[in-house]
Amino acid sequence: MNSYQFSNILGAPYSGGEIIFSNDGNCLISSIGSRINIYNLILHRSQTLSIECNNKIRNICMSPDDSIIICADMDNFINIINYSRGILLHKFRCPGEITCIKYSHNGKYIAASIDRGLYIWESPDMKRGWQVILKRQYIVHSGYINSIDWSKDDLYIVTSSNDMTVRLFSRENMKDFDTLAFVDHRYPVISAYFTKSMDSIISMSTEGVFIKWKFLDSKKVRK
Repeated sequence: MNSYQFSNILGAPYSGGEIIFSNDGNCLISSIGSRINIYNLILHRSQTLSIECNNKIRNICMSPDDSIIICADMDNFINIINYSRGILLHKFRCPGEITCIKYSHNGKYIAASIDRGLYIWESPDMKRGWQVILKRQYIVHSGYINSIDWSKDDLYIVTSSNDMTVRLFSRENMKDFDTLAFVDHRYPVISAYFTKSMDSIISMSTEGVFIKWKFLDSKKVRK
């Protein structure tokens, strides 16, 4: 049986890391080592930003209005970049390994997983000197977090982890809500996402098992 390894994205050398589309769907954004490559799918042009991170880029996310790119490298630095101008706006180091990072749908918040912790920040802007402000922090998982997904209303976040659990967190401190843990997987969970209808969560483990978790009410979930 033949085996193949992904080595190029539309002609650009690929060395691992995330691949994302711009929110308008016109551009494909990926890392080339410690730099970011942007391929315009409409004009068939490729551009590599002049900004270079300290080390190989592991994670990339983009603001909903396509104005900001945030990338995290293997030295645990987060770089906040102006997308259209390719300018570094701010840079800071996190206390551990960054495994996931994702903007909320409204662009007001950023969720990041650092080691076993989930951090929720208020998005950077010019008034704050492009710095992020910590809003909430959860350290509940006993293993590294593999995925983050925001609910449509940006009030909840679902995570998956190497500790074989899926967990549901709230952005705000809610009186009638406690963090939920879904524990039926027998292997590390690599992804968990809200369904489009927002009445269920789909999770998948390294074993290849999918589980659909359906909300019955605010306090009950059925597998």
